[in-house]
Amino acid sequence: MTDLFSKFDPLIQQREDLLATGVTDPYNLVMEKVISPTVAICNGRETILLGTYNYMGMTFDEDVIAAGKDALDKFGAGTTGSRVLNGTYQGHKECEEALKEFYAMDHAMVFSTGYQANLGIISTIA
Repeated sequence: MTDLFSKFDPLIQQREDLLATGVTDPYNLVMEKVISPTVAICNGRETILLGTYNYMGMTFDEDVIAAGKDALDKFGAGTTGSRVLNGTYQGHKECEEALKEFYAMDHAMVFSTGYQANLGIISTIA
């Protein structure tokens, strides 16, 4: 029987070799506290964040936080799955309409999963 994970053996060995040199494990980073859109305490040290999803700095925006709390009260804490399988929330349509108007475009589309967003953009530019 073929070991499907054997293809990762060189990567595992490379990581083990790197750790043996005393380098801190890059996969063991713990963010204890987020201080701002670009700074957090990670493994006890103040660290600049370069790879967060806080593209527009809205993580700590009071209006965004209030809207998030309101959405939790109205819709709960889950996405309920993909729109393809479970339908479209009215909120999806309202968001698309607002984006369409804001960017003066004919159409806009939001995705409820990261996979769908990647699939949508990659198939568009391919």
